[in-house]
Amino acid sequence: MRSHPLGVVLLALAASAPGLPAQPASWVVDPVARVELGASPDDPRDQFGRVVDLAFGPERSVIVLDGTPAAVRRFTAEGVPLPDLGRPGEGPGEFRAPRAVAVVRDSVVVLDGDGRRTVFGPRGTLVRDERIELPSVCGSEWNPGIGGLLADGSAVVRCQERLFGRVQGEYRQTVGLIRVAPGAGGLDTLGWFPADSGRAEGDPPLPRPYAPRTELLFDDAGGRVFVTPSDRPRIERRRSDGGVEGSLVVSLRPRAVTPDDRTRHVEAMLRVGGTANDQRVIREWAEGMPVAERTPRIRSLIAAGPDELWVEAWDAGDEGARWLVLDADGAVVAEVRAPVGAEIRDVADDAVLVLWRDAFGVERVRVHGLRRPGP
Repeated sequence: MRSHPLGVVLLALAASAPGLPAQPASWVVDPVARVELGASPDDPRDQFGRVVDLAFGPERSVIVLDGTPAAVRRFTAEGVPLPDLGRPGEGPGEFRAPRAVAVVRDSVVVLDGDGRRTVFGPRGTLVRDERIELPSVCGSEWNPGIGGLLADGSAVVRCQERLFGRVQGEYRQTVGLIRVAPGAGGLDTLGWFPADSGRAEGDPPLPRPYAPRTELLFDDAGGRVFVTPSDRPRIERRRSDGGVEGSLVVSLRPRAVTPDDRTRHVEAMLRVGGTANDQRVIREWAEGMPVAERTPRIRSLIAAGPDELWVEAWDAGDEGARWLVLDADGAVVAEVRAPVGAEIRDVADDAVLVLWRDAFGVERVRVHGLRRPGP
């Protein structure tokens, strides 16, 4: 992967389209981590099987959602292990296939793949365990699935358009994002978005996504939700009740797909876990995907605040992933380089939370300092 000159990038509000600053500030992620988790050869509390999700907790504590075995791993800001929350299972306070974690004030919320939403209180006690009936959220015409959690603990359900048996040639599925409020709260439609581009082959024709695939990305902060298909030049800005606030135009250029892109795509699919047979089926399916000529435009989004959006480009090279930081007007205010091999998962005022894998695929969680130079 090679970096594009910053001059080819233009991000602005679609309505007002302000210009790109001549020289956005360079915010610096310290190359040496303040804290590294998962590196202990002896303490099982400081080892991870398969990291599913990460978040900063109160007082800069670190919350790690581990999928193998399923549990919420907690650490102080200094990296000292705290008691785990939950365990594998299908009962109250247990997880079958955890998909997302969110920290809501002093509580921890976990969303499971079967639609269960579990809330643990400040002392780690089980506060609430409820099941979201996914089919009833989407209706019979849509395939339901877990989308993730919002910052207030609301679940997001994906309602994916059914295409089998009627697709011809190129296609793009429509995916609805439905917000399910905590407790007995109601439903809000965040919107319906194009996603999952691919092609139909065979008789009858069946959808076959490209590799690397298009993702429907979203994140939120302060009641504002940002949503975009990763290969589209527009980020929709919505309220958590579904109200439309506008959009940001993103002219990040895709680049040619490399063999490394394909390898990483297959590895990401294999990390979902499962039995050896599951792994074999996933590998055969992934390796049989048609290869796209160009990458998507955006790799990931992080809403660090209602008026601070981090956008990861696909053009990272040997220098590490490149992120652009947008302000409330959609202007680029900073460029950030992540340490080589680091996946930034959460952002605080003075730190970033990172997932890092070594050459053998062993996962570790790191906290790196973030320096934001003043004007």
